[in-house]
Amino acid sequence: MRRKAFRALALLMVCALFLGSFAFAAAPSVIEPQASNYIASKTAYIYKNGGGSISLCFGITATGYMTLLGTTRIELYTAAGRLMKIYTSSSYANMLTTNNYIYNSYVTYPGVSGESYYAVMTFYAGNSKGSGTKTVTTATVTA
Repeated sequence: MRRKAFRALALLMVCALFLGSFAFAAAPSVIEPQASNYIASKTAYIYKNGGGSISLCFGITATGYMTLLGTTRIELYTAAGRLMKIYTSSSYANMLTTNNYIYNSYVTYPGVSGESYYAVMTFYAGNSKGSGTKTVTTATVTA
C-alpha cells in the first residue's frame, strides 16, 4: 500500500515536471491570447509509463480562485482515431479540484505496447460569476 502511494506521488511529480517544462516549450513566435475569462493556461500531455501503460497528464491555471477547476472529460484515441476510453470527472474524482487557481493531475490507461495514442481533454474553470471551458488535443505518443 505504501509503495503504491509513493509510486502515485512520484508519477504526479513527473507529470507536474513535464507540464511545467512544456508550458515554456511553445515556439517564441507564437503568442496565444488568454484561453478565456476563467482559464489563463492549460497543458495536456501523455507520459509513457512502460509496458504499454500511459498516464494522461493535465494542468490548468485559472485567472483567479475557482470553486471548481480541472478537466471534465478526457477522450483517449488510438492514432487511427478509434475511441478507446472516456474519463469523466463524475467517475474520476482527481480530475477536478475545488477552491483553487492551479491544478495538475493525471489518469492512467493500461494500453498496449507499440500502440500509439492521443487524447482530447476538456478543461473547466468556474466560480459564482461564471465558467469557461477549453479543449486541447495532445500529441500522439507510442506506448
